Amino acid sequence: MVRGINAAGLILVTTAVLGSGPKVHGQEFYHVMPPDTGKTRGVLFHGIPFRVEPTEKGYRNLFAGRYEVEEAYTGKPVHAVFFLGMVTEKPEASEWWGPTERWYAFNNRLFIGDQLGKIFIVYRDTTVDVIPIIFGVNLWNYELFSRTKKSEGYLNTYGGPYPEPFQSDMQANSLLDASLCLMENNAVKGGRYILGIRTRNKPVARIWLDNDNLRTAGVYITAVTCMTGKQEMDPEWEMVDARFFIRKEYYPDMDLLARRLYQFRDELPAEDPFSPPSAYQGPVVKYSGTALAEIFTNVYAHNIQDMQTKKVGPDGSMHTSSGDLPNFGIYIGMGTFREQSGSYHSMVWTRDVGRCMMEVIESGETTRSAKAGQEALRLLYDPSARFKQPNWKRIANASELNNESLWVSVGGKENDGHAAMMLFLYKLIQHRCVDEQWLKKNWSALCDAAEWYCWQMDHPERSGFDKVLSSETEASTQQNGCFDLYSNYYAYTGLKAFARLAGLVDDNQRGKRWDDYADRLLEGIMSEFTTMHPRFGRIFVDNTYDCWTWEYKRFIPLFLAPDFNSYDLARDDPALYRLCQDTYLAQKEDFFSYASGRQMGYGQGFITQASILLDETEDMKGYLEQAAAFCYHHSDYNYIVPEGVIMHPSGRFWFRNCDLGNNVQQAEIIKCARLILGLDDLHPERGLNIIPRLPATWSSIQAEDYPVVAAGKDGKVFRTTISYRYQRLDGGYRLTVEPRDPIRLGRVRIGPFPTEQVEIREGDWPYEFFHLKEQVYLYVDLGSHEDGRLEIQVADIDQQ
Repeated sequence: MVRGINAAGLILVTTAVLGSGPKVHGQEFYHVMPPDTGKTRGVLFHGIPFRVEPTEKGYRNLFAGRYEVEEAYTGKPVHAVFFLGMVTEKPEASEWWGPTERWYAFNNRLFIGDQLGKIFIVYRDTTVDVIPIIFGVNLWNYELFSRTKKSEGYLNTYGGPYPEPFQSDMQANSLLDASLCLMENNAVKGGRYILGIRTRNKPVARIWLDNDNLRTAGVYITAVTCMTGKQEMDPEWEMVDARFFIRKEYYPDMDLLARRLYQFRDELPAEDPFSPPSAYQGPVVKYSGTALAEIFTNVYAHNIQDMQTKKVGPDGSMHTSSGDLPNFGIYIGMGTFREQSGSYHSMVWTRDVGRCMMEVIESGETTRSAKAGQEALRLLYDPSARFKQPNWKRIANASELNNESLWVSVGGKENDGHAAMMLFLYKLIQHRCVDEQWLKKNWSALCDAAEWYCWQMDHPERSGFDKVLSSETEASTQQNGCFDLYSNYYAYTGLKAFARLAGLVDDNQRGKRWDDYADRLLEGIMSEFTTMHPRFGRIFVDNTYDCWTWEYKRFIPLFLAPDFNSYDLARDDPALYRLCQDTYLAQKEDFFSYASGRQMGYGQGFITQASILLDETEDMKGYLEQAAAFCYHHSDYNYIVPEGVIMHPSGRFWFRNCDLGNNVQQAEIIKCARLILGLDDLHPERGLNIIPRLPATWSSIQAEDYPVVAAGKDGKVFRTTISYRYQRLDGGYRLTVEPRDPIRLGRVRIGPFPTEQVEIREGDWPYEFFHLKEQVYLYVDLGSHEDGRLEIQVADIDQQ
């Protein structure tokens, strides 16, 4: 008799006897079903009969019922209970992009070892066996891991299955088999696995299923069968008992499985010698002092190689993903992956490729970059679903992808992506990857690109402009126009960069026009996207209305500076530096974690760049080393930057998420490597400035044959390379610089020191002290130096 819904939310099912019970191979069974069971049908797996209730979408989930019933039992001792299904109810094993981590909400993350519920086998004598339901032990995912049947078109597999590394690595597959104490069936989701529980040979009063509600993935159990009689159990059956769980006998195998799939912090190597990929063509950049600094060295080399060769083709075609790298379960995965997924390989996401191409150019690749620049200008005129004015859409080649709905959906004002493409082209020209004739030949197209912003500002009735630009981008709300700092400051910087280009072709009228529009936009930015903080004064603010995980994008005025204007805002723009510093203090009060890799670019990359450019030596160490750790994996595709990382709340381990080597996420991490080198060639006519930033406890940063743009003695600007090393000594630093060609140097910053009690041990140059956040930096003026070759050693007198 049904007594109603249990107020505690416990899930109870009766031990109802169906006749005298079926017999299979001399063994007697009876089924356990909810009291409101409808029409059922029998299924047989491993010689065990089950009764399932078919629905429009598979079998009924017994965990979805919430009933409490009178006891019913056969009076016969039960030797075993078998549970059919044993998969997660939902396919998602991690959250989509969004601010859940910022709000410390981890219930939509699923890790091996997580308990999702309990099974209570209650005996007639009132004793009970409690069987915890543990992911990776007696529960597994179906949609992300198994190939679905033709009848299961209703299931969302998110592009799955994602069966690696277990499909190809037999040793890894053995670990999975050892950890899962389940019998496997070649069946639909509801019949995938069987959990066999050896019971106490006593009559069972009821079986009680309890959802712990700790993880949103849920549990899917479709049938329960009890075995009675005195017959022997089939030796092929996988059987465990309550003691197996209370004694945690599953733990050793489960631990081995977790350590194969995930990366544990305690298994990061104690040292990681430089091991660049084969045929490496990029500059040699090395960091030392800690094991994670060495790992970051290899992260740089492997990702630069990937970006130079896979993100831009020999014909200049640009790709958001590398065609041969895996995908780790879209944005909801569990750490398994699918080989050579392609992901976004056919798409040109402007926010991504623009950023990537900037770092490709910085790394010294010129031939493909120049062809990519020409391709970018062609895509400027790719038709838009909404505007006739030339502009780069979110996906610049959307009209070529034979997907009408996609083309329409990305036809809005992608103001941040458009600016990323502008800055890519600006850097292409500024780094002399193309010559003056190329600039003049393509000037009309470059003008069209800049005028996209002017048109929006001149036509607010169509663009939504109101002091600042309205954007339909992931930085705002995608489909509907919204105002955000990120897109607007990107646009401001793009206009300023193109105004500078106008001077190279003597188009002073356009240069002034774009400067004026940029200044007007900046006025709106400072009005709309700053506020007063009760402790830190005026700070930047921005929205996270779409998929941005944190407010880190509000630091865009800071981390765009070294792409266009300066590596050293504290000296060159102290007011902006102070505003960003106060914003950083507010950010640390709002959310602060060195592990911000849910989005490796928009999260880990952005906040790491902020800590570097704000000279937070302890924080830059924390962020850089965690970035290196997130890119490391002991077995599969080591060093490549993942699109995102899902970290366990304890911080002990993590797994990679979605697209490996996703363009913008990759580029923002690699940019961090460039920033700590500090080779500021943004104004070569003034001389190469060197602003190294050495994270706390790191001993040195070193570059060999690193490309820069510099001016010679005659003032002519050209491309060359430089080798240099910045080394921490007891009480001081040593800087060694050796350019390939004689070049003009500007200023060198050395430090920090606790006081001004320092002396230059080698060399005799003009210098001055600069105080920054209770630290002192020594600035050496090298403007009179002859050929750029030098060695400077600066020591703290008090520590000698």
